[in-house]
Amino acid sequence: MQLGLQNMLVKLYPSSKRDRRIFWSNLFFIINIVYYLFVASYFFVVFFSIILTINFILIYLFPDEIIKRDSNEYDSVITQIKNIEEQLSNFNKFLVKERKRVQDTEYTIKKLENEKNELEPIVLSHRETVQAILNAQAKYTSAYLWKERIFGFLIGILASFLATILYDYIKL
Repeated sequence: MQLGLQNMLVKLYPSSKRDRRIFWSNLFFIINIVYYLFVASYFFVVFFSIILTINFILIYLFPDEIIKRDSNEYDSVITQIKNIEEQLSNFNKFLVKERKRVQDTEYTIKKLENEKNELEPIVLSHRETVQAILNAQAKYTSAYLWKERIFGFLIGILASFLATILYDYIKL
């Protein structure tokens, strides 16, 4: 029962600002009509009754649709603003993740630079030692290479000599 009454009141009370102003001015005209009925000034009663009738026609037969359209526009703008807010929130989350990734990368770079700075003096000091070892190895290898070649040549001659002796011994 109360729900039906509320729906009826919503329909009776205009939704737009223009219609609401006219509605409240009608209240003023109704009060004037009642007043002039008691004063016996029928001209004003007829005048205010005509204005009152015109106002009710304006309110209920030709309601102001601009507010409804504006309301729909406001609703769509509010929806768009909510969508933008959600997109900005997602973008903010993305930026937070990217900042974290950049910080991790910067930390790794600093760590590697520190390690490089720690190892660089060691490498430079040992470079001369390593170079001396490599030079000594190269000298030893070159000297050993000639000895190896001569030894291989002599073994080859000895093997040929033994092969010839074995061949002659088997042939007999």
